[in-house]
Amino acid sequence: MSTFAERQHGLAAIALDAEKELRQGDILIVASTSGRNPVPVEFALEGKKRGLIVIGLTSLAFTRSVTSRHQSGKKLEDVCDYILDMGGIPGDAIIPVPNQDFSTGSISSVIGFTILHSLVCECIKNILEIDKKPLLWRSVNAVKATEFNQENLKKYKNRVTCM
Repeated sequence: MSTFAERQHGLAAIALDAEKELRQGDILIVASTSGRNPVPVEFALEGKKRGLIVIGLTSLAFTRSVTSRHQSGKKLEDVCDYILDMGGIPGDAIIPVPNQDFSTGSISSVIGFTILHSLVCECIKNILEIDKKPLLWRSVNAVKATEFNQENLKKYKNRVTCM
């Protein structure tokens, strides 16, 4: 079902319309390993139209080996302000299956999460360097996390609508 949805046109604007508190200058990170499908491309285009800073998380090797499925002919790398390249290979799978014409072992999930967590850590480091307190969510299994996160929910419920 997610593959079907990712290839539809018009869904990104609907999803972004549900976010009532998007502000010009907010950052939107769009992840798509192939960078070719309509929904990720539309998220980037729609985000830019709304004044957001758009970062694409993709595999440039994969992206450059395929054609776009978006009606504009553009791919994610063509429409973002910044690109974070996950590396990888076309098809994303790195372990050949013996006696078959395909591979398995996708690496984009692990690499993508590693890049995103590294980005968060660098942002926190930079916030601390300017003597500010980073606004973070705590692991729900940490001591006093529920109370701490409830306070964040009160402050940011209009900005984090999925919570």
